[in-house]
Amino acid sequence: HVAFVIDGNRCGLHVRNGVAVPSNGAGAHAVAQLSRDTLVNVLSGRVAWSQAARNGDITVTGDSHGLDIVRKAFDVEGLRS
Repeated sequence: HVAFVIDGNRCGLHVRNGVAVPSNGAGAHAVAQLSRDTLVNVLSGRVAWSQAARNGDITVTGDSHGLDIVRKAFDVEGLRS
């Protein structure tokens, strides 16, 4: 279970057996904080998640390895790199 705080709005994904179910993010094992602009740039492929994290545009607390597994499961180049 991972959460994303995007410009102060929290949402989550509970991933199990290849199915991602939206949640409110409560009780997530990992939390990524980022801006809407950063999310758009990652999803559009303008910047890779890893680069945005190195730049300080994404901060992750909790189980960062688990979050990496979840994000890399999606067929979005910006999330996978």
